[in-house]
Amino acid sequence: MWFIVLTGSPLLSLVSPSEKAFGAVERHGVGAVIEVRGHASRISRETIVVLEKMLQIDPSRRIPLDQVLAQPLFTQ
Repeated sequence: MWFIVLTGSPLLSLVSPSEKAFGAVERHGVGAVIEVRGHASRISRETIVVLEKMLQIDPSRRIPLDQVLAQPLFTQ
């Protein structure tokens, strides 16, 4: 949801390996997708770092909520 609020569109229209954006996120991360879509100039680097940690394809690699809230983006 946060990605949609920041960019105006969903990260993935379909969560499937056949989806082009899915492969991009899997290989290069959310930050690369943000840059390619032209949003990088409007989203702070700190925000992109947190999104990268939250929006991992592999759920076991996603940052837990307590660690999200401890990120400098939310503590400064």
